[in-house]
Amino acid sequence: MRAIFGIAAIISLAGWLISRADIKLPQASRPSPQLAISFTGWQDAVNKEYGYSLKMPHDWSRLQMEGEPAYPQRMKLINVKPEEQRKPHVGIVITAMPFKKQPLENYPEITNFVADGREPRRLSMAGETALFLDNLGESGEEFAVFILHQDRVYRFDWTGTHPDVRKQYKDVGLKILASLKFL
Repeated sequence: MRAIFGIAAIISLAGWLISRADIKLPQASRPSPQLAISFTGWQDAVNKEYGYSLKMPHDWSRLQMEGEPAYPQRMKLINVKPEEQRKPHVGIVITAMPFKKQPLENYPEITNFVADGREPRRLSMAGETALFLDNLGESGEEFAVFILHQDRVYRFDWTGTHPDVRKQYKDVGLKILASLKFL
Protein backbone atom coordinates (compact mmCIF):
# COMPACT_ATOMS: atom_id res chain seq x y z
CA MET A 1 0.00 0.00 0.00
CA ARG A 2 2.89 2.30 0.82
CA ALA A 3 4.19 1.70 -2.68
CA ILE A 4 0.93 2.96 -4.19
CA PHE A 5 0.99 6.11 -2.04
CA GLY A 6 4.65 6.62 -2.95
CA ILE A 7 3.93 6.35 -6.68
CA ALA A 8 0.92 8.69 -6.34
CA ALA A 9 3.08 11.21 -4.48
CA ILE A 10 5.77 11.06 -7.19
CA ILE A 11 3.18 11.54 -9.96
CA SER A 12 1.63 14.48 -8.08
CA LEU A 13 5.04 16.06 -7.51
CA ALA A 14 5.98 15.58 -11.17
CA GLY A 15 2.66 17.15 -12.27
CA TRP A 16 3.22 20.11 -9.96
CA LEU A 17 6.80 20.62 -11.24
CA ILE A 18 5.68 20.43 -14.87
CA SER A 19 2.88 22.94 -14.25
CA ARG A 20 5.36 25.38 -12.69
CA ALA A 21 7.95 25.03 -15.42
CA ASP A 22 7.95 27.51 -18.29
CA ILE A 23 8.14 24.99 -21.08
CA LYS A 24 7.51 26.28 -24.59
CA LEU A 25 7.14 23.83 -27.38
CA PRO A 26 8.33 24.94 -30.80
CA GLN A 27 5.51 26.15 -33.04
CA ALA A 28 5.34 24.86 -36.56
CA SER A 29 5.49 27.77 -38.96
CA ARG A 30 2.59 27.90 -41.35
CA PRO A 31 3.13 29.39 -44.77
CA SER A 32 0.64 32.07 -45.68
CA PRO A 33 -1.92 30.83 -48.20
CA GLN A 34 -1.27 31.94 -51.73
CA LEU A 35 -3.10 31.26 -54.93
CA ALA A 36 -1.11 29.41 -57.54
CA ILE A 37 -3.35 29.87 -60.54
CA SER A 38 -2.22 29.32 -64.09
CA PHE A 39 -3.82 31.25 -66.92
CA THR A 40 -1.82 29.53 -69.65
CA GLY A 41 -3.83 29.52 -72.87
CA TRP A 42 -6.34 32.06 -71.58
CA GLN A 43 -7.11 35.29 -73.42
CA ASP A 44 -7.35 38.86 -72.13
CA ALA A 45 -10.61 40.74 -71.82
CA VAL A 46 -9.71 44.41 -71.43
CA ASN A 47 -11.98 47.39 -70.92
CA LYS A 48 -9.72 50.41 -71.32
CA GLU A 49 -12.56 52.91 -70.93
CA TYR A 50 -13.34 51.66 -67.41
CA GLY A 51 -9.81 50.59 -66.55
CA TYR A 52 -9.81 46.84 -65.88
CA SER A 53 -8.74 43.56 -67.38
CA LEU A 54 -9.65 39.94 -66.78
CA LYS A 55 -8.49 36.61 -68.14
CA MET A 56 -10.94 34.17 -69.66
CA PRO A 57 -10.63 30.70 -71.21
CA HIS A 58 -9.61 30.69 -74.86
CA ASP A 59 -13.01 29.39 -76.01
CA TRP A 60 -15.04 32.07 -74.19
CA SER A 61 -16.40 35.25 -75.82
CA ARG A 62 -16.51 38.86 -74.75
CA LEU A 63 -19.69 40.83 -75.43
CA GLN A 64 -20.22 44.53 -74.97
CA MET A 65 -23.81 44.85 -73.84
CA GLU A 66 -25.59 47.71 -75.55
CA GLY A 67 -28.99 49.33 -75.42
CA GLU A 68 -29.33 49.54 -71.68
CA PRO A 69 -29.43 53.20 -70.71
CA ALA A 70 -29.45 52.41 -67.00
CA TYR A 71 -26.27 50.32 -67.37
CA PRO A 72 -24.24 51.52 -70.35
CA GLN A 73 -20.97 50.29 -68.83
CA ARG A 74 -21.58 46.53 -69.09
CA MET A 75 -19.48 43.76 -70.51
CA LYS A 76 -20.25 40.05 -70.46
CA LEU A 77 -17.84 37.12 -70.66
CA ILE A 78 -19.60 33.90 -71.72
CA ASN A 79 -18.57 30.32 -72.41
CA VAL A 80 -20.20 30.17 -75.87
CA LYS A 81 -19.80 32.10 -79.11
CA PRO A 82 -22.06 35.17 -79.42
CA GLU A 83 -24.26 33.47 -82.00
CA GLU A 84 -24.75 30.45 -79.67
CA GLN A 85 -26.36 32.33 -76.78
CA ARG A 86 -29.53 30.25 -77.07
CA LYS A 87 -27.53 27.24 -75.85
CA PRO A 88 -27.08 26.64 -72.09
CA HIS A 89 -24.24 28.90 -71.02
CA VAL A 90 -22.67 30.76 -68.13
CA GLY A 91 -20.93 34.05 -67.81
CA ILE A 92 -19.83 37.00 -65.78
CA VAL A 93 -21.55 40.33 -66.30
CA ILE A 94 -19.32 43.25 -65.35
CA THR A 95 -20.97 46.60 -64.58
CA ALA A 96 -19.09 49.80 -63.72
CA MET A 97 -21.08 52.57 -62.07
CA PRO A 98 -20.05 55.96 -60.64
CA PHE A 99 -19.88 56.06 -56.84
CA LYS A 100 -17.87 58.74 -55.09
CA LYS A 101 -16.66 59.45 -51.57
CA GLN A 102 -18.63 56.80 -49.70
CA PRO A 103 -17.81 53.42 -48.20
CA LEU A 104 -18.63 50.42 -50.37
CA GLU A 105 -21.15 49.24 -47.75
CA ASN A 106 -23.28 52.30 -48.59
CA TYR A 107 -23.73 51.31 -52.23
CA PRO A 108 -27.54 50.99 -52.72
CA GLU A 109 -27.51 47.46 -54.14
CA ILE A 110 -25.43 46.24 -51.21
CA THR A 111 -27.72 47.91 -48.68
CA ASN A 112 -30.65 46.18 -50.43
CA PHE A 113 -28.95 42.78 -50.09
CA VAL A 114 -28.28 43.45 -46.41
CA ALA A 115 -31.90 44.56 -45.88
CA ASP A 116 -32.96 41.22 -47.43
CA GLY A 117 -30.90 39.35 -44.83
CA ARG A 118 -27.80 38.70 -46.95
CA GLU A 119 -24.44 39.16 -45.26
CA PRO A 120 -21.62 40.16 -47.61
CA ARG A 121 -18.15 38.76 -46.91
CA ARG A 122 -15.22 41.15 -47.09
CA LEU A 123 -12.21 40.17 -49.16
CA SER A 124 -9.48 41.77 -51.20
CA MET A 125 -9.30 41.64 -54.99
CA ALA A 126 -6.87 43.46 -57.25
CA GLY A 127 -5.57 45.35 -54.22
CA GLU A 128 -9.01 46.73 -53.35
CA THR A 129 -11.64 45.92 -50.75
CA ALA A 130 -14.42 43.78 -52.17
CA LEU A 131 -17.73 42.48 -50.88
CA PHE A 132 -18.73 38.94 -51.90
CA LEU A 133 -22.32 37.72 -51.81
CA ASP A 134 -22.99 34.08 -52.59
CA ASN A 135 -25.89 31.65 -52.38
CA LEU A 136 -27.85 33.90 -54.73
CA GLY A 137 -30.34 32.76 -57.34
CA GLU A 138 -33.06 30.16 -57.18
CA SER A 139 -30.66 27.30 -56.40
CA GLY A 140 -27.96 29.28 -54.61
CA GLU A 141 -25.26 28.86 -57.24
CA GLU A 142 -25.04 32.49 -58.29
CA PHE A 143 -22.81 35.10 -56.70
CA ALA A 144 -21.96 38.79 -56.97
CA VAL A 145 -18.80 40.69 -56.11
CA PHE A 146 -18.69 44.45 -55.59
CA ILE A 147 -15.39 46.37 -55.68
CA LEU A 148 -14.85 50.07 -55.08
CA HIS A 149 -11.99 51.41 -57.19
CA GLN A 150 -11.33 55.12 -57.49
CA ASP A 151 -14.73 56.71 -58.26
CA ARG A 152 -16.58 53.59 -59.46
CA VAL A 153 -18.21 50.47 -58.10
CA TYR A 154 -17.51 47.42 -60.22
CA ARG A 155 -20.07 44.66 -59.93
CA PHE A 156 -19.30 41.14 -61.15
CA ASP A 157 -22.33 38.83 -61.45
CA TRP A 158 -22.01 35.07 -62.05
CA THR A 159 -25.01 34.17 -64.21
CA GLY A 160 -26.17 31.43 -66.51
CA THR A 161 -29.09 29.77 -68.18
CA HIS A 162 -29.40 26.78 -65.85
CA PRO A 163 -28.34 25.98 -62.25
CA ASP A 164 -26.45 22.83 -63.28
CA VAL A 165 -24.41 24.77 -65.85
CA ARG A 166 -23.62 27.49 -63.29
CA LYS A 167 -22.48 24.88 -60.77
CA GLN A 168 -20.36 23.06 -63.36
CA TYR A 169 -18.43 26.22 -64.29
CA LYS A 170 -18.37 28.00 -60.92
CA ASP A 171 -14.64 27.34 -60.35
CA VAL A 172 -13.90 28.86 -63.76
CA GLY A 173 -15.92 31.93 -62.80
CA LEU A 174 -13.98 32.32 -59.56
CA LYS A 175 -10.71 31.91 -61.45
CA ILE A 176 -11.74 34.65 -63.89
CA LEU A 177 -12.42 36.96 -60.94
CA ALA A 178 -9.03 36.10 -59.43
CA SER A 179 -7.41 37.42 -62.62
CA LEU A 180 -8.87 40.94 -62.19
CA LYS A 181 -6.44 43.83 -62.58
CA PHE A 182 -7.13 47.51 -62.62
CA LEU A 183 -5.22 49.42 -65.31
